[in-house]
Amino acid sequence: MKDTINREEVGRIEKKLNEARLLLQQNKLHSSLIKFKDALESLLRTKMLPSDAKDLKEKFNIFQDLMSNTPSFIETYGPVKFRDNDAGTTLEFVNQLLIVKDQEIKGYMEEKAALSEENAQETDLPAETEDSKIEIRAKEAKSYLDNDNFEAAKEIIGKNDEILWWLLQSYNTSGIEHRRQGNFREALSDFKKALSLQPDDEGLYYNIARIHIEMNEWKEALQAISEALKINPEFIEGKNLESFIRKTSNKV
Repeated sequence: MKDTINREEVGRIEKKLNEARLLLQQNKLHSSLIKFKDALESLLRTKMLPSDAKDLKEKFNIFQDLMSNTPSFIETYGPVKFRDNDAGTTLEFVNQLLIVKDQEIKGYMEEKAALSEENAQETDLPAETEDSKIEIRAKEAKSYLDNDNFEAAKEIIGKNDEILWWLLQSYNTSGIEHRRQGNFREALSDFKKALSLQPDDEGLYYNIARIHIEMNEWKEALQAISEALKINPEFIEGKNLESFIRKTSNKV
């Protein structure tokens, strides 16, 4: 957490919360949870005036109450409640909700694939769910992105946050796995494709900087982490990595 108070960040947190509320009103529960998670993470790492903190906590409590009483939330997760004035606990809870949803989608797709294999000769297959349609469209967009056809991919994505989230998770997971295996060019390609979809994500720039470090490309690493810090000057991991790059590159 930064020692100085940045009141501009308070406004950005409130904006994220408003975006989460708008998504909830549009019945996009999953996207709303992701945006709410983002707002909570920002709240926890931001130092602010007591008056601002009190005001934000009240707004977070109101949103939590609104979400927990939304029909789609109750239908998906049951009659559960958030804990007021405890952002850390709430963030852990939201992460668990997202994990539950991801496992539900994965389980459904595995079950659907097994059913499809078992009844390969049958033509009377069950109708696709909304989640499976999203994955089909996301995979179609990914095929365009993998062939550098960004315009076609973006046309498929449009304003659908579910497709965008699927693609970001896919590329980020793939990029991390490639990095672990030492396939740095492939990892870099995955992170850059994710960045083309979400250019204001400091975490993606952070991952790109780490790849350049692995390849001893210190200038490129510094450029990447500098972009991350332009997006979020209070990004502690980014500041630490920038310091490491500057100190180490001078010795190389």
